[in-house]
Amino acid sequence: MPTCLFNCVIINFFPDQASLNNLVGIATKLSKVSDISLNGLPSSSKVISPKSIKSPTCSIPYFSGFTKVAFTVAPDENVSIPEIAYRIPKKFLKAPNGCVSTQYQRERLYEALFPASYVKIRLWKDERAPKDDLYGGYRAEANYYGLVKHYGPFTDFILEQKSAWAHPDRPVCQISLPYLFFTDDPEVWLDVVPTDRNIGKNLPISTVGGFMPIHTWSRGLSWAFEWMDTSVTEFTLNEDTVMFNILFSKPVKIEYTDWNDDFHRHWNRIMQVGMVRRNTNELYPEALERRDKKILKSKWFSRLKK
Repeated sequence: MPTCLFNCVIINFFPDQASLNNLVGIATKLSKVSDISLNGLPSSSKVISPKSIKSPTCSIPYFSGFTKVAFTVAPDENVSIPEIAYRIPKKFLKAPNGCVSTQYQRERLYEALFPASYVKIRLWKDERAPKDDLYGGYRAEANYYGLVKHYGPFTDFILEQKSAWAHPDRPVCQISLPYLFFTDDPEVWLDVVPTDRNIGKNLPISTVGGFMPIHTWSRGLSWAFEWMDTSVTEFTLNEDTVMFNILFSKPVKIEYTDWNDDFHRHWNRIMQVGMVRRNTNELYPEALERRDKKILKSKWFSRLKK
């Protein structure tokens, strides 16, 4: 977005020619505008006309190429992972008419879909629980139902202890996911961002956001959420449920990569650390020292096999 600082308009991203022309047209109408500065493009002491601006080329850093990020699914020997789990996160829908305010999020914002179908989550109050119960007297479970009820319990679901809740009447649950992202670019990290795509499903939960430096600390993703309305005691999750958005720190190209020994070795160094240690961010420097200089290999990138 253009940022107005006193009498200077700074356009701090690199739009396409049509969007650029629109921006310049807006800028010429602003009062007290004496300069337009475009990163990577010429600036002058006068307002630049659209005709004098050339389209950005591939030499501009923002569009010169995207960082490769490998999306993979960690195998679990005890569970048969459904094929639906292998879906690559989808790009967030583009804004109508290519709104320039969304330019910076293109190639950065993706949607993560739930990796299974027919999963029912239940929460109830245990009236016989002691006052000092670690879970605030609540109990929860997750099970497959319907066509896949023979799968039995959905074992990747847990109810967090009350000490981890932000509010005493809002239980926090977490679902472990088989998703991992790897990259060799130290400037790439990802944020888990809540989504509004489930409006109409009447889910009584709210996603807890998070941050992960996937270059140094490539742990598996998880979906943590608060149970905001405990009067609603159950809800269902399917493959069309958007768990959350994934926002990368810079434009990336996500490609599916088969699980391999290099990923396994890197993952093993930090796996389960969060179970026995708080403030794991203090371990980032040591993890970086132990990290292989290069994890991704171009020949690994292949089309999704499932």
